[in-house]
Amino acid sequence: MFDLLINGRKLVFESALSHAEVTSRLQRELAPPKWELIESKKKELFEGTFADGRFRMGRMVRGRNSFRTMIEGQLSPTAAGTRIDATLRLHPVVLILCAAMALFWALVAWLAVSEYFKTGEASGPLYISVGAFGVFCIFMIATISEARRATRLLSELFEAQPSPAGASTAG
Repeated sequence: MFDLLINGRKLVFESALSHAEVTSRLQRELAPPKWELIESKKKELFEGTFADGRFRMGRMVRGRNSFRTMIEGQLSPTAAGTRIDATLRLHPVVLILCAAMALFWALVAWLAVSEYFKTGEASGPLYISVGAFGVFCIFMIATISEARRATRLLSELFEAQPSPAGASTAG
């Protein structure tokens, strides 16, 4: 999970599909990024950009989802098909907001713990800190779930199972 926060989760898809077929599928399932006041009924799986064998996209979400995993990648033709190197990470704005919230709640928790040691009584900030920890857990679950959905959609699109970027593949 923390790989999404730091450098991104790096995945490699070794697809048996040709480079042209993977390119065609990606173009078909990729809508251009745009902001709409009223959502249209789109059928694409992702929104983003694709050019020169490189893509940057996010999963198409009907409604609001701040935890969408951003996917950056590159297609490379191989003798057996196509290799897709992809990196999943959180949007930088989400990371900045999460870091600011974590700093704020760490300060509140520090104040609550210091007050507890002075008075020996649990107070409002301590309860608020416990609640903040609960919100953090929900954030973690939502982030992991979103990354798994994006990985599953990519697997179906490329007809290949991902392997970590550092793992060696036979071929």
